[in-house]
Amino acid sequence: MDQPQQDGKPLRAPPLNDTPVDKTEGRNVTRSAPFTLPLPLNTHNVVTNAHIHDLQLFSKDLSAAVQAVWATRHESRYSDVKVLILSWEDDDLGVYREIEDLKRTFCDLFHYEVTEWWIPQHKPERKLNLEVGKFLERYDSKDRLLIVYYAGHGFLNEQRVPMWAANRGPSSPTLPSNSIQSQLEEADSDVLLLLDCCHAAHPTLTDSDHGVTEAIAACGFETTASGVGPHSFTDALIRELEIASQGPPIAVAKLHGRILWRLKTWKPSLQRDRDGNLWQNEDGTIPTEAEQRVTAVHCFLTNETIYRSIMLAPLKSGLNLPSVSSPQTGSSPSSLASASGSTASHVGDESRSSSGKTTSSDLHEPDQAQVLVSISIDSNEIENNPSENVRIYTEILRLLPASATRIKVEGFYGSFSKLVLISMPVCVWNMLPENPAYSFVGFVTTKNMMQDLQLASGTKYRDPTKR
Repeated sequence: MDQPQQDGKPLRAPPLNDTPVDKTEGRNVTRSAPFTLPLPLNTHNVVTNAHIHDLQLFSKDLSAAVQAVWATRHESRYSDVKVLILSWEDDDLGVYREIEDLKRTFCDLFHYEVTEWWIPQHKPERKLNLEVGKFLERYDSKDRLLIVYYAGHGFLNEQRVPMWAANRGPSSPTLPSNSIQSQLEEADSDVLLLLDCCHAAHPTLTDSDHGVTEAIAACGFETTASGVGPHSFTDALIRELEIASQGPPIAVAKLHGRILWRLKTWKPSLQRDRDGNLWQNEDGTIPTEAEQRVTAVHCFLTNETIYRSIMLAPLKSGLNLPSVSSPQTGSSPSSLASASGSTASHVGDESRSSSGKTTSSDLHEPDQAQVLVSISIDSNEIENNPSENVRIYTEILRLLPASATRIKVEGFYGSFSKLVLISMPVCVWNMLPENPAYSFVGFVTTKNMMQDLQLASGTKYRDPTKR
């Protein structure tokens, strides 16, 4: 399957055409979310540099991806975590309902210090940049994690520049969604961006002497995020953070996989009216709910030469935390919760392994989405050589990480290059470095079913090229 590419890099997730709505209070509410990819309609890149020449390179990349997700997750990296929650002063989506739950999750379960700030109507871009600048000036430190969350509208203007907006009105205040990005990328702290909006700019990954800047967003290119409610990105984020708070530290790349699994395994119910009664069509049939969930996306804005993912874990709190509250109307920030500067470490570290090794529970976790990836391997063989195929296939199996049992070879094809299909957890795919030889095929929830289907149908595969 040919995959769209930009700047020689394969897409991390395919664009979807979902247009979900929130039916809350009997009205359609669309909400916006991230990462705009203006893509040319190119054919698949068939030049030599779109293939790998050495299987050792793929083995090195795959092993590094596995280690980035799991190896150091039991080690405490941050002494403190600060959260900045952004929404609009005159928001018309009702995002405050989910923001209150998110604040409580960060404050009560993770013991992070949370500050909420409303973007004002007057000169929003300048004031937001000033607020983010003050946030960084106050808290930027290599041993501190910074989390920035935004919920609200997003759209593309006539120049296809992604924007944030307060409401749907024609005179709504707006600002470029990337207006704070450069400040965050220059931080010494690691920075996690959580974006529940639409049409934000797709960042270009750069190596950095500063911290890692990592993002999870509600949706991808030119798609519309679900509105406030049980189908939203923020709702799934809260549920997965709640679960993660009771276990060992979790990589953001893995958190994204869990959020994606939660969103995409939703089963639609029959439609009901506002009073809760089943809705019937004129012919007496009862329709099912329309698909309202979209695919969350993950990306890095900056990273180190060897990729690593931000680790999230609760901090110990020496004092009781005050209850969270909403900020005052206007643009004044409000500090909502504090760990009072106590030296923080992971809750329950004494009961966790600190070996830095991948554990079997990591590798057999059921609630993880899988990705099917194609790997193009350059071959000088003009004719299809069975012995060469066996050698390459055997070498691939040998080079797969021994402990990563959920990474499997699903297919092997002769071509102008050798084409190998491999399934792996989403979190591992998230951590693979950009390489045009590694292409996203699709999400999968089962093994290759062809053999089972052949046995069930009593048929054998027939090569359509042979008569």
